[in-house]
Amino acid sequence: MSGDDLDRALERARQANERVEAASAASSAASEELLRKRETERTQFEAFISSLAKELSATTTKLDQSGIPRISLDRPLHPGPPAANLEMKKVIGSMSILGKLSVSESSIKLEIDWDKPIQIGSLDIPDVKYPVGSVEPKQVITAMIDAYTKAINQRASS
Repeated sequence: MSGDDLDRALERARQANERVEAASAASSAASEELLRKRETERTQFEAFISSLAKELSATTTKLDQSGIPRISLDRPLHPGPPAANLEMKKVIGSMSILGKLSVSESSIKLEIDWDKPIQIGSLDIPDVKYPVGSVEPKQVITAMIDAYTKAINQRASS
């Protein structure tokens, strides 16, 4: 083995180290950016939930006057991504409608169904995704009221 071979091997090893360091730095930067994005989504979600709670409080009288069950807001106690639950209790008998709010991929997702869909069937309401930061509380409340209307109509026609 000549000195030139040794020098070339050392140069290849140095270049490989540089590529690994560059990839590691890029991965670290991407991880930091993802963490910043998730924290921004979490902050916006929390602000939305706060404004939703205020809007629900303001809407209570209108619901009562219309004979529509109140919508309660609940926060799950488990760790993980931010989430919230909306519930209209005793829509029909003891059956309640649940709305599950979660955040991911820059969207707030709303899933609405019966509290026990396995026992009584589904409301067949498609999930809705709202862009984080641009959803209004009234949109979510309206979706819950529309679910209530659909539930009442389904029961009336069966």
